[in-house]
Amino acid sequence: MGWGGKGKGCWHRHHHGGIGLGGAAAEAALIGTAAVAGAAVASAVAPRRPCPRAEVVVIPTPARASPPVVLLERTGRGRGRSGTPVEEMPPLSVSAIGMPAAAIVQQGGVTYFGIEVMPETGASYRVQKRYQDFEVLRDSLARLAPRSMIDRGFPRKHMFSCEGAKLEERRRGLEQWLKGALNHPLGRLGWCLKLRDFLEVGQIHTLAYAQALQSNPCSFSAPSAPEEMLETSEGQPMQILVPNGVECGQTLAVTVPDGRQLTVTVPPGFAGGSELLLWFDADAGTLSPLV
Repeated sequence: MGWGGKGKGCWHRHHHGGIGLGGAAAEAALIGTAAVAGAAVASAVAPRRPCPRAEVVVIPTPARASPPVVLLERTGRGRGRSGTPVEEMPPLSVSAIGMPAAAIVQQGGVTYFGIEVMPETGASYRVQKRYQDFEVLRDSLARLAPRSMIDRGFPRKHMFSCEGAKLEERRRGLEQWLKGALNHPLGRLGWCLKLRDFLEVGQIHTLAYAQALQSNPCSFSAPSAPEEMLETSEGQPMQILVPNGVECGQTLAVTVPDGRQLTVTVPPGFAGGSELLLWFDADAGTLSPLV
């Protein structure tokens, strides 16, 4: 098993860049009676005294799409005036991917496949996706390019539980399929935004875990669950970005390093878009604002 810059199932040569994208990614979903207001990105923040940093696993929300980057055309010098919104297509910015068997985790009876991502700039990082998330991506790419035959080679569903040899076969199939999508000519064109959103390109990811991957990028000996190397008994600080539209007094659900979802109330003075420092106590199972 190696990184997926090249390999079977690829349509054309994949251009490699540098390794990495640093930082820790997490999301906080707004808990309301009617709808989810947004997601908060959580990352480990270094305390005054050195301590292990946490890998924050984001439970994906299929309904959420990557927001497009919008530019406004301007005319004249200095002043200018806004014109027709123009969507800017960002680069794919992914050098290679890998899906080691050791990165498969079970959370609440759901299987998550770990995807090691090597960006063109920055440190390597891991995201976790369900089989259903791959299906959503496949359907999205097929709608964008019906003649691309992107659905070919996609691992089939099983009538009963997928374990053992079946799970390993599914993992290999998903890895080859994803590599093929990234190496397809449309991977850097019409599919770019969907692939970037799926691989969480440009988001904040765990620095400590990313550095471990970068020091030995071809090894998949990392623990299958982030908490095995990152959890501390005394707790740890975390930082989240309060979603736009969220007001003080509202409740957010944050996925913490050990995979649990804990709730926290936004304190006064922290509007949407602001950074909020939290303290995660793994033993007590609590998440509290440090204000």
